[in-house]
Amino acid sequence: MRIGENRYWYVLADGEFMPWIHAHAAGMDVTIRDPESWVLQIQGPKAFDVLASLVADAPPDPFKYFSVHDCSIAGQPFLISRTGWTGEMGFELYSLNPQMDGPAMFETILERGKPHGLIFSSLESMGIRRIEAGIMDNGTDMDATMTPYQAGLGQFVNLDKDCDFHRQESAGKGRSGPAVLRLDLRGAHRCLARASRSDGKEVGATTAGGWSPYLEKGIAFARMDYADDWVGKPVTVELADGSEHEAIMVSLPFYDEEKLIPRGLANSTP
Repeated sequence: MRIGENRYWYVLADGEFMPWIHAHAAGMDVTIRDPESWVLQIQGPKAFDVLASLVADAPPDPFKYFSVHDCSIAGQPFLISRTGWTGEMGFELYSLNPQMDGPAMFETILERGKPHGLIFSSLESMGIRRIEAGIMDNGTDMDATMTPYQAGLGQFVNLDKDCDFHRQESAGKGRSGPAVLRLDLRGAHRCLARASRSDGKEVGATTAGGWSPYLEKGIAFARMDYADDWVGKPVTVELADGSEHEAIMVSLPFYDEEKLIPRGLANSTP
């Protein structure tokens, strides 16, 4: 997040981020520090109603997707970003006062959001929504052994850009090897599978899965062992309990392909 002309806020998710940022800081006039921030997400169709009840002044208007603003909640300074890990419309709150009473602020947020149905939930609820939305985690669903193409991120690669990477190697090998696709598991409630088989041959394994309340079926990310035209192909999935289920390979995301929900353009969609 760019919060000033020469000031940026990076949020660590998964992966070796600190060695990366220290390596890129070499030879530059830059200071790296930990802001000691408390952070939480408020996600869902009524997220903006909750935001209006939280902030001291009027909420940002417009509050565009991926934008960042300063705000005050119960006398404490916060950054709010129009982001999330759920595929829902919502925002994230980052405290700016390291001495803030975090638990007390948490209770204040819950109390102010209660009229709009705000409740606290664990990562489990966010986890299934991120799978439904096709949001992959670094280190599990994708890792450093994969090219951006194999991880479904090829649209962000510009092979014509003048930058320091092996263009020919990327172009030549980008579409071979493993890929991450999705599995539609019919009738399977627990979807973290040991293996996916096609014609009796093991062809991959799932990295994350669960039961989709919206689709009313099991869904999972599948990392395939080799490149193929997988979309539309049936596979047999063996679950951790030894049971086998038929599945179909489909592309990501599981629904809301145009990302209308997080953009606030389809607020009635579950």
